[in-house]
Amino acid sequence: MVDFRYHLVSLVSVFMALAIGVILGAGPLQNSIGTTLSSQVESLRKSRDEARTEADAANNALSENEKQLDSAGTQLVGGTLKDRRVAIVALPGVEESELKAAEDKVSKAGATVTATVTLADAYAASSANPYRNTLARSLAQYVGEKDDADSHVVIASGVSRLLFMGAADPNMTVVRDALTAKDNQMIQIQGDVEGGVQAVVVVTPKKMEIDKSAATPAAETKSVSNGYVKMVKTFSSKGPTVTAGEGTSSTSLLAKVREAKGAGSTVDSLDTVAGRINVAIAVASEIKGSHVQLGQGDGAQAVIGTRVDAPANREQKAKLSALAPENVKAATLAGE
Repeated sequence: MVDFRYHLVSLVSVFMALAIGVILGAGPLQNSIGTTLSSQVESLRKSRDEARTEADAANNALSENEKQLDSAGTQLVGGTLKDRRVAIVALPGVEESELKAAEDKVSKAGATVTATVTLADAYAASSANPYRNTLARSLAQYVGEKDDADSHVVIASGVSRLLFMGAADPNMTVVRDALTAKDNQMIQIQGDVEGGVQAVVVVTPKKMEIDKSAATPAAETKSVSNGYVKMVKTFSSKGPTVTAGEGTSSTSLLAKVREAKGAGSTVDSLDTVAGRINVAIAVASEIKGSHVQLGQGDGAQAVIGTRVDAPANREQKAKLSALAPENVKAATLAGE
């Protein structure tokens, strides 16, 4: 057992140490510690101010470079899409800022964005499969597809005909009414689709929206993605089609479209000045008959700077007129 004298010596040692510390801190070491701390604080403050100054300078330089690139891009694409009509197709989840980005240089290239078609959530959702299959069977004869064709292909064929042919399609009213039916809406249309367009720009969202009540989200995501890829491929088979979106992720819907064969042109990094310039270049390339993959992601051509002028309207009209005979046949079948 430890006796009382041991505890007493321990306590005395503790108090002596405290006393020595107080005396030294208040005396010989006081100025030294205070000076050191003040010096360190001042050094940190100076480093912070220098870092802030450098960051501001870098941001100003970046902003100025973007302004110059934007101006140069406008000159590069100016007139390349003169008198052309373009439609925008927005997938669920696309924000207004993304739509404006897609329209930016296309408009400054001389084109008119005549219509925006927004897809409803049910357009590709698995929960809408029964209705979509029924709708496809009833629409197939009006859009030149076989009765047993994939429902995604049939409906996309209907949308593409609305956009590319407009009122030139004798079945336009039937198709439009079916796709915009109030109770089972597949698409919403803003603007004029009667005049037809020479190109379509499909805008993908930053993050694809899916039915949150789906039992297996991963399977639903894959199913919805496949539906949209089929849609883009169908659009591309009917006329010039460009798919654009923000970011460069290799797992994005845009990347899946890029990997697919026969899906037209793609543009990533839509949230950058270069991305917006590339949309106009891609549209002109498509109208000219070439598919391009532009941007910074996998499989893209990173360099911009080549001017591409869309061919004369008469050449494009000749291409679109090839859709008419098939459509007339469909109208005949519908009347039987």
